[in-house]
Amino acid sequence: MKNLPIEDVLSWERFFNESKKRNFYPPKEIEMFNRLVSHTNNFFVIAAIGAFTPGYLMLVTKKLLPSLSLINDEQLNELKWLIKVTASAIKETYNREVVYFEHGMCACSGGLDRAHLHLMTIKKDVKKEIIIDAINKALYRRLLGIESLKYNGHIFHHQHDVKQILQEENKKNYKIKGSLQNFRSEEHTSELQSQ
Repeated sequence: MKNLPIEDVLSWERFFNESKKRNFYPPKEIEMFNRLVSHTNNFFVIAAIGAFTPGYLMLVTKKLLPSLSLINDEQLNELKWLIKVTASAIKETYNREVVYFEHGMCACSGGLDRAHLHLMTIKKDVKKEIIIDAINKALYRRLLGIESLKYNGHIFHHQHDVKQILQEENKKNYKIKGSLQNFRSEEHTSELQSQ
């Protein structure tokens, strides 16, 4: 069986080259690489495929990086500016609020492990407590902050193993290295309230 090449579905070059071929905007039919919305020196914004809210966009690094935490310090202001401008345009166009998050590594083939930020619209009247609860549920599902768990002389790193032990065993029977992250800190709460 012949090995097929894996296509980078978040390739900046492909999005840019396809955008030059367009005669009109927005495109009448959605295709893999005709969804470019905007770009700066180091980032680009595309319409998300399979978006489940109106105005759902993705902000992607042009350079292949696994996480936005790895961008250069010089690019941070550019990233913040692009998020602010894009979120403002989404709010004005759709009359909705915008939440944004980095999904993180998913071990996906085809480029989805390229650093990208989701910009998703939500209703304007959603309570901040609901957003915080959703964030904390996601942090727990990924066990963010837990490096490993020691149980019966064995060290477990895989989140599914760790989660199973956490759910089934008495806390006295295991030792955790690291600590589960939680978004309810005063710093984050006051940051949310100031937005």
